[in-house]
Amino acid sequence: MHSIRPYPNELFSALSFIAFILCCIPFRLHLRAGRTYLVLPITWIGLSCLNAFINSIVWNGNIINWAPVWCDISSRLMSGALVAIPSTSFCITRHLYLISHASHATFTERAKRNQHIFDLGVGIGIPMLQIILQYVIQSHRFDIFEDVGCFSGLSIVPFTYPINYGIPSLISLVSMIYGVLTIRALRRRRRRFEDLLQHSADSNVNSNHYVRLIYLAAVNIVAEFVLNLYIFLIIVPSWNTNWIHSWKSWAATHRGFSHVGQFPVSVWRSSHRAAIAIDSARWICISSAFSFFCFFGFSKECMDQYRSVFMWLRTKTGFLPSSQPDCTLNTPLPQCVTSL
Repeated sequence: MHSIRPYPNELFSALSFIAFILCCIPFRLHLRAGRTYLVLPITWIGLSCLNAFINSIVWNGNIINWAPVWCDISSRLMSGALVAIPSTSFCITRHLYLISHASHATFTERAKRNQHIFDLGVGIGIPMLQIILQYVIQSHRFDIFEDVGCFSGLSIVPFTYPINYGIPSLISLVSMIYGVLTIRALRRRRRRFEDLLQHSADSNVNSNHYVRLIYLAAVNIVAEFVLNLYIFLIIVPSWNTNWIHSWKSWAATHRGFSHVGQFPVSVWRSSHRAAIAIDSARWICISSAFSFFCFFGFSKECMDQYRSVFMWLRTKTGFLPSSQPDCTLNTPLPQCVTSL
């Protein structure tokens, strides 16, 4: 007989908090550089990890409705994040595609501005649309799962699965197509690679940064491909048509909207399908955060930032002699280093 809890909930709480911190580290760097295609995934992943951390603490070992307003916010944030992760991954893949196919004339100020607007529309607009569509099929306020926290309470109607699975899968498919086209373009235009980077929308991009983006996009595409295979080869064939109720009306769907479902861990883990769906939803943000940090947390820009912060902390805590120059965040790093 398997254990009710396959892993300690405290382990998840610790990892989700660490993942949130890892998202915060490169956020300021990419925000100042104007990299919308990286700021958006960091923001969504970081908020998801923080949300999961808070929920895992508040509902650790209980299903009490402590904070109904928080659950309203938390459940909608989770619904949006599950679409935002593939959406922002698509923004990264599209950015790589544009650089690999672009000419110098493409990188005008207007083109750069349009790229930022497009990224914001995809990275924020599509998740917001998903939240609105989920409200259409939301039968009750929310569900509380022990150790996990709040999820939206959805009714099972014919278009529940297209909304939940169809939109993310379609975005992932488009992202994979962009990835294939980018690889083809790189093989054909390898000689113009560095020259294109110098004129790209991000003046701080170099070949090393570009390679990191390619690896990150590749990992995201593979993960999304495997997830979609699982959904359409395992989950979809296992659907029982008896569970699906016909759509009658808006009033019928939202009749008991104030209801709050409460499920102890012994109940929701007893269903293999429910356990996989809930664990996948809560662990995907942590895996995304660690994946992102592995590729960008050790870049030269981040390492310089770490050293600057370290020097600033040493100065403020009195570990540097008073005769040494004051190494603040605005002080050039070489000047701080030579002063040691």
